[in-house]
Amino acid sequence: MEKEEIYFNTLRNLKLLGPKVNTVVFSDSIATSDLVTSDILFDKGFIKTLSEIVESHHFDKGPILIIGRRSEFNITSLKKSVINTIEEVEQLGMRSTLSHGMAGDVFITNNLFLWDHMPNLAIGRATVDNWLVWFARATGAKVIDITFSTLSLHHKTDIKKLTD
Repeated sequence: MEKEEIYFNTLRNLKLLGPKVNTVVFSDSIATSDLVTSDILFDKGFIKTLSEIVESHHFDKGPILIIGRRSEFNITSLKKSVINTIEEVEQLGMRSTLSHGMAGDVFITNNLFLWDHMPNLAIGRATVDNWLVWFARATGAKVIDITFSTLSLHHKTDIKKLTD
């Protein structure tokens, strides 16, 4: 199984979440570049949870950081590696395990979040996620953890990610 299959599963999944999700891809070549959340799949709870947050009276009152931890699933154990439906994501989620520790993999903000006050950081590097939560709290943002109201499924292979 190639990493490209993981990326295309994610792109299919984001499209299935419906018109409320705008997918933005930063890549020189979709088949070879690492993408932020390029290996995370979401369930129906993701849109339901975000809709409830957006419709709440808090959403436009100040900066918000929405965070979530991922569940782990190695898809090399599957006979087919292509994941086409939200239902398939939910079935895999029942066989996954919640990631250990306090690492976050889902970061969503409203337009009031103070991104322009942050230093240049590489999301995905060690402790950057924890720093981002600290920064949000230190600047008065509301931090909402959606870990237990939505499935964020990290579907991975046995292939290790190469870093510089």
